[in-house]
Amino acid sequence: MNSPDPIVSVEGVSFRYGGGEEVLRNVSLEVGSGVFLGLLGPNGGGKTTLVRLLLGQLRPLRGRIRVLGRPAHDLGDRRLQIGYVPQRSRAERAFPATVRDVVLMGAISQAGLGRRMGEEARRRSAQLIERVGLAPAADRTISEVSGGEIQRAYIARALMPRPRLLILDEPTSEVDAPGKEQIVALLQDLRRELDLTLMMVSHDVALIASAASRIACLDGELHFHDWTERLTDEALRRAYRCDFAAAAAFGGEGGAPGAGGHARHGHSHEGPTGGAGGTDGVRGAGGTNGEEG
Repeated sequence: MNSPDPIVSVEGVSFRYGGGEEVLRNVSLEVGSGVFLGLLGPNGGGKTTLVRLLLGQLRPLRGRIRVLGRPAHDLGDRRLQIGYVPQRSRAERAFPATVRDVVLMGAISQAGLGRRMGEEARRRSAQLIERVGLAPAADRTISEVSGGEIQRAYIARALMPRPRLLILDEPTSEVDAPGKEQIVALLQDLRRELDLTLMMVSHDVALIASAASRIACLDGELHFHDWTERLTDEALRRAYRCDFAAAAAFGGEGGAPGAGGHARHGHSHEGPTGGAGGTDGVRGAGGTNGEEG
């Protein structure tokens, strides 16, 4: 049975740019409230395209997408309930803005472009800067802080409108290993504190396996693995055969699953422990046992 009120519902969606080949083919995915979904896949697999479809920036060729109970292209005021952290651009480093300025930009959608930020927005930005651990760096320009600190500033910016859904596109790219761990720990804490639903796009298989409660792999078609604990190295290799280097990350070293097939991670995910193809929180389609259908 489907979740009564999924945060994200994608049904049979296909998409192509112009007259080219379809970059998404019959993708179906349902994400329930409070889930931390890790979306994996190789370059060109359609992950960012799917994000743009969820944000209503693109319209599907076929199929239906609903976010927060409304069509993705017609969200109205519910658009404010989606926080978005896009892929980082190196050009942003040259922009003469402080960390405080960057976070305050998250209030523009509410205050309106060109209007002065009110005292409430300034108080909230200060609280979020403190919460993500950037208070000492609040008045530094973004060219003066680390990659991990920039990403935490972008997370704070995305939280300004008090979203229910937070979508992050490669938030740990160009971030060192300690910075990645800090970002993942922060996201896990924020999910619990703010009752957020998270969707995080990443190439980092081991990182996602250690962080997300559920995993999906996208390479044009969707390969869905449900609860992270059910992800075996063999299932991952079949679903991730498009990128053997990524699958090899699960060969038994560096915190990846070994012969037992379960990710070694330092926290527990609430959910079922037996069986396969569970139905709680996230459902997906597009392959059989991780193979393209």
